[in-house]
Amino acid sequence: MKVKDCKRVNVDTTVQTKEIRFPTDARLYDRMREVLVSAAKQAGIELRQSYARVGKKALRRQQNYGHAKQFKRMKRETKRLKTFLGRVTRDIERKMPPDDTRLTDNIGLAQTDISARKGQ
Repeated sequence: MKVKDCKRVNVDTTVQTKEIRFPTDARLYDRMREVLVSAAKQAGIELRQSYARVGKKALRRQQNYGHAKQFKRMKRETKRLKTFLGRVTRDIERKMPPDDTRLTDNIGLAQTDISARKGQ
């Protein structure tokens, strides 16, 4: 191999797997809940429940029901995830100090996420 051959390299990435997922409502609810729980933990807020295990199960069920074309069950699990997010949000709102800007920003994002999908 010559040095001249290494000066310009063409890389074909079409066969590489991509770490891109479609942002479904259920995944957004679960991810926002995780962000809020970790932010509350950093702020020293003791939550009544973090919904870590049941949230993970509900998200998995929701995805499986969608794959199996069981859309009523899928919708029910999505609603459960939204409920978990709402409960965590309200719990943090009750317990957070008024001057914590990071938590306030995250709470605002969660409320927009919940209200944007109000009818679903």
